[in-house]
Amino acid sequence: MYQPKGAIGIVVARRKLFRAECQEGENIQTHIRTLTRYRQELASLGSKISDDEFSITILTSLPESWNSFIQGVDTTALSDSTKIISRILEQERRKIAKPSSDDIALAAGKRGAFSRKHSGPKCFRCGKKGHFIRDCPEPESDSSSSDSEEDYPPRRHSKNDKANVVTEIDYAF
Repeated sequence: MYQPKGAIGIVVARRKLFRAECQEGENIQTHIRTLTRYRQELASLGSKISDDEFSITILTSLPESWNSFIQGVDTTALSDSTKIISRILEQERRKIAKPSSDDIALAAGKRGAFSRKHSGPKCFRCGKKGHFIRDCPEPESDSSSSDSEEDYPPRRHSKNDKANVVTEIDYAF
C-alpha cells in the first residue's frame, strides 16, 4: 500500500490515529489493533508517539459508555499503554460476560406482569367486584345513609358564632 512520505505522510497518519473512534457495540480489540497499527505507521515515518499520548488517545477514542471506566483510570497508569490496553480488554470481557441492567430490568418487568391479577374495582355499597358505588345496581338503603345528622356528634357552636378576635398586642417575644 502506498504511503505518502515526509510531512504529509506524518499528518495523514496522525489524523487517522487521532480521529479514530470506537462506536458503541464495536469490537474493542479490533479497534485497539487499528490504533496500534496507526502508531506503528507513524513510527515508520519517524514520528513516534509516547506511551502517555498513546494511552490518552486510546481512552479518548472509546465510546461514551466507557466514561465511568475512564474516570477510574489512575493517571500514573497512563505512562504504560500496555497496562491500559490490558485493563480495557479485561473490562470488555466483564461487560460481555455480565448482562446489561436493561436486560435484567426487561426480564423482571415481564415476570411481574404475568403474576398480577386484576380483579377490577370493588363497590363499597354492595361489596361486589366489577363496579363503583355510583354504578351500583342495588338501591341505597336508609341504614347506610351516612349523610344524616344522627350519625355525627352534636356541634359545640352554631353557625352564627363568630371567631374570637385578638384585641391586645402580645409583647412576649
